[in-house]
Amino acid sequence: MKIEKYGIVLKRLTIGDIELLRKKRNQKSIKSKMFFQKEISKAEQQEWFQSINNKHHYYFIIYYKNKEIGLIHGKILSFEKRLAEGGMFIWEEELLQSHIPVLASIILADMTFLIMKMKTTLAEVRSDNPTALSYNLKLGYKITESISAKNKTKMSLQKKDYFEKAKPLRDMIKRISKDSTDISWADVHLENSVPDSLYTGLPDYLQEEIEKKRSNFA
Repeated sequence: MKIEKYGIVLKRLTIGDIELLRKKRNQKSIKSKMFFQKEISKAEQQEWFQSINNKHHYYFIIYYKNKEIGLIHGKILSFEKRLAEGGMFIWEEELLQSHIPVLASIILADMTFLIMKMKTTLAEVRSDNPTALSYNLKLGYKITESISAKNKTKMSLQKKDYFEKAKPLRDMIKRISKDSTDISWADVHLENSVPDSLYTGLPDYLQEEIEKKRSNFA
């Protein structure tokens, strides 16, 4: 799966990406912001990839100007309850204060609510990461629990709150990218080589759209 929108590209994580991801994830500047901060081995990375390479997880490498600059992901916790969770990290430090992370986060949030049709998405943030906490609040997230013993803040974002609170950011993105449209299936591209297991057994409203895309391979 590949999503092209607002001048950046999100490509679904593949086995060929995981060594690059492991090296970036093990960087001190990245793991210091994570709950799990131990060095990740090649074997652990392989095992992790096998656990997330399914229809419930959507991990994307973020590309900007044809260069890998970070990772963003969403996980479907329940199709029935329309409940998801997500997260992101950028390893290109010169882009951390740019609009690029904002683009990626808006694309994934829009995908979560407009394409995946989720109602709520959750996030867990280190309590000593004020930048992430502040940004999530701007998107409409609300703090649901603070666990001081684990340095963890749990947050929840409702669809209605997102489209109200994030409207200034979404409008700005559409203006600077000169793309006034919301994300749609027209921005989503599938590859013929993708295993069927990733895109079968989905709720009808998703399966119908997936089958339309896959029919182009015939």
